[in-house]
Amino acid sequence: MSQKRLNLAICGLLKPGDRVVTSSIEHNSVMRPLRALEKKGIRLTVVQCWPDGRLDLEAFREAVMIGTRLVVVTHASNVTGTILPIKEIAAITHQAGALLLVDCAQTAGVIPLDQPALGIDLLAFTGHKGLYGRPELEDWLLRSGRYQPAAANPPRRYGQPVRI
Repeated sequence: MSQKRLNLAICGLLKPGDRVVTSSIEHNSVMRPLRALEKKGIRLTVVQCWPDGRLDLEAFREAVMIGTRLVVVTHASNVTGTILPIKEIAAITHQAGALLLVDCAQTAGVIPLDQPALGIDLLAFTGHKGLYGRPELEDWLLRSGRYQPAAANPPRRYGQPVRI
């Protein structure tokens, strides 16, 4: 359940008018908050994946443009098992000046990840799957110097602003 961390990052970074790009194979823990924020003025683009879950990198490159605030993708689909090419996604994302949030709920502790080498800015994970921890264990890792919360919508926990 990296859902709380995903919500904190998504809701803490985005404000009305911001542009966010995601893929069509995202878990509901990503899609539901994005769809809710879309109703409040977030500009959401969902890049369609191939039937086997692979991301069309050319379509993704066209979707992620200058002015995109955030890209949110899963590391691996919980439905198809497809592993997305995070390093390539990060390069495209950073070229546009956006931040990359990766949901690693399915892969943390199963597939080795080098967050700095892959270019992941925010990495959300849970402890109860591949890390064999308690269900309530979840966290995120932030890449130094890239995270700037939206001033109009700071991250909150229990209604109070959270210092990151």
